[in-house]
Amino acid sequence: MTVTTVEQCSVEQLVEAINRRKPSGPVSLNLIRKVLPKPIRQCDEALAEALRIGAVWKYGAVRRIDQYWTEPPAEYAWKLVEQKLQKNPSGVTQKEIQKIATSPVLSGVLDAHDWIASLSSSGRLFAQVRVGKTRKEIFTTDQYDFVDRLIDQAVANLKDLAEQNQLTLGAVMERALKRLSSDCGMNAEKVETRPQSAAVDSKPPATFGHLLETVSTSEEDSTPDSEVREQILQAMRDINPRADEGSPVLMHELRQRLDFQQIEKLRFDHILLDLYRAQQVLLFKTSSAQLTSDERHSFVSDADGNFYNAVTFWRK
Repeated sequence: MTVTTVEQCSVEQLVEAINRRKPSGPVSLNLIRKVLPKPIRQCDEALAEALRIGAVWKYGAVRRIDQYWTEPPAEYAWKLVEQKLQKNPSGVTQKEIQKIATSPVLSGVLDAHDWIASLSSSGRLFAQVRVGKTRKEIFTTDQYDFVDRLIDQAVANLKDLAEQNQLTLGAVMERALKRLSSDCGMNAEKVETRPQSAAVDSKPPATFGHLLETVSTSEEDSTPDSEVREQILQAMRDINPRADEGSPVLMHELRQRLDFQQIEKLRFDHILLDLYRAQQVLLFKTSSAQLTSDERHSFVSDADGNFYNAVTFWRK
């Protein structure tokens, strides 16, 4: 009779197994084990370590069974909101957002009120003025959505005015702009057009804020940011060949690999946060309650006081 040796699972194998699950999303430990190679079945130690370093997050219980995933609950919940917005670009109601936050898999791990407030304060969602017949508060990713609708309505009224009085729309619009400029105390030439939103305005983190918008390269370090970004991405692959598959790279190992003594911590943090906003990497947040001074220096931090101790590639 052949006896099969049961092997211990590593953190990297655990993360890889979780990310291979289809459809992607929080999953139980039993289902994670089924994805692993047959000899590997002992995952308790790897799971405890993955939770400690922020490579895996514990979610709520579904049918009394705890679920796990490689993204923070707030980020996973945001993706569910984005899916709803893709189906209904005109916006989602607060009730719909609350329903996501209070679903079984997120219940107890995500405070609905605080999460929705963070989405608004970070610029991911904007509460819209109630325009039209609906009396529900609508949230969209475009701050100017309700303004656009009001402008569309105003333009339609100006078109009607031009047609009724046999005037050109251009002439009517010109007079309207002069009146607006006069009322606002501005010259027509100085009226600003709507700014173009950055491609990542509705993506990350919102908890990251706008860190280091004015950081400049010092004389001692003239390496362009684009070159440093490539160095970081290549170093991640060198440290962990499975990083492209979602396996984490510890932040202190990344710093050591790249020898960042010549690159200021603020600049290093800024570049990694930039990569996150561009959806090239995913950062893993850790509790800041008991961090040592060395850990605070080696981890990436943002303007909101969050610390990130690991990074991996963003899996599209």
